[in-house]
Amino acid sequence: MRHIVWFIFLSILLGCSPVERPADQLPIVNFDDPDVNRILSFQDKRLTDSLIIYFQSASPNHRYLAAKAFASVQDKKAIPGLLRLLKDNNAQIRSISAFSLGQIGDPSAENGLTQAFEKNDSIQDIMLVNKEVLEALGKCGSEQSMKYIAAARNYGPEDIPLVQGQTRSLYRFGLREMTDSLGTLRMVDILSDPRFDSNSRLFAANYLYRFRNLDLSLHVGDLIKTYVNEGDEQIKLFLAVVLGRLNTDSALNQLLGDLESDSDPSLKCNIIRGLEGYPYERV
Repeated sequence: MRHIVWFIFLSILLGCSPVERPADQLPIVNFDDPDVNRILSFQDKRLTDSLIIYFQSASPNHRYLAAKAFASVQDKKAIPGLLRLLKDNNAQIRSISAFSLGQIGDPSAENGLTQAFEKNDSIQDIMLVNKEVLEALGKCGSEQSMKYIAAARNYGPEDIPLVQGQTRSLYRFGLREMTDSLGTLRMVDILSDPRFDSNSRLFAANYLYRFRNLDLSLHVGDLIKTYVNEGDEQIKLFLAVVLGRLNTDSALNQLLGDLESDSDPSLKCNIIRGLEGYPYERV
């Protein structure tokens, strides 16, 4: 049965075609509503059982606020109720429930999150649900989840929420010491293509910068070219350090040239950090 669920998840992951539509806005924090005040008080006092009661409220706003509370309370007792909210008829409640499950970070939520990934993501609010599901899986999913997400290459620059979900998911997996060569390839591809949104590219750059166990030997040319042409200052700062780990003459020469000619002190500092990876006599 588990293999069937994964097959369905992979099929959905590789078959999305988004079109945007505005979503209704939640939450509505109305302090004249006594239930809103109760929910916020229960959250502050970490009263899990009292919060869970609101998962069944007739008010979407109350369900949303109760689900959101567990992003900070992070009590495993809320997982069954949050998994049920992944089937709520309100997409924003599904989205915040996925986020809270990710914050709790327990592996028992993985199967429910996988099933919550929606195939019919032809409208914006469902795309946002899938974005949160992907990132949540990065916080609690298995290596199998990571490999499926890393293999998804059909999201283009126009699919912003899905690409953001994928890059954040792979980054979250990396924080849990789970990386994959296909994931690294996907991050390099996104980083190297300026048509992708800046947020996704920044996560990709930080992924390459932060995780030192990555094999970047197949991506030297792409990374140097991206570094040279990069217009985003923060991304370029990350790439200066990444180039220092490539341990190639071409990367070394590029860094030494920029150390001499570039006037940005922040970039110079990161170039020096990058050069730490080369033998002293070469730099």
